[in-house]
Amino acid sequence: MNQVIPDPTQTTLAPGAQAQAVIAPEPTSRWKALRQIGWWKGSDYMMLLLLIGHGLAGVFCLIFGVGSVNGLLVGLLNCCLILLVWLVMLAYRCMDFILQVRAAQEMMPFDAARIAVGFMQGGQPLQKP
Repeated sequence: MNQVIPDPTQTTLAPGAQAQAVIAPEPTSRWKALRQIGWWKGSDYMMLLLLIGHGLAGVFCLIFGVGSVNGLLVGLLNCCLILLVWLVMLAYRCMDFILQVRAAQEMMPFDAARIAVGFMQGGQPLQKP
């Protein structure tokens, strides 16, 4: 005869369920956030150092009069080639990022359903038949 009235503020369907989430460390700056998502990688540092090294070598050759005009032109073309390779790498990285975001967007309804079913099962992962 004693009926327990459910609490309308209770948000869990399974009373003993506890949420478990994997949380990435919070970036402390915008730069760290960009590095965390892969916007800037170690190969970018290498390309930047290569370009700076070639540029400094060209400047020193001009200052000390060591290089010829042909040598400086070859160095300039080399810098252009390095910059072109770097830009192609960045373009492919951007295309990959767009595809990854699109794939995550397409999987969102399925992931949401998996989370909801796991929540209704008391925090257990979805049991596949």
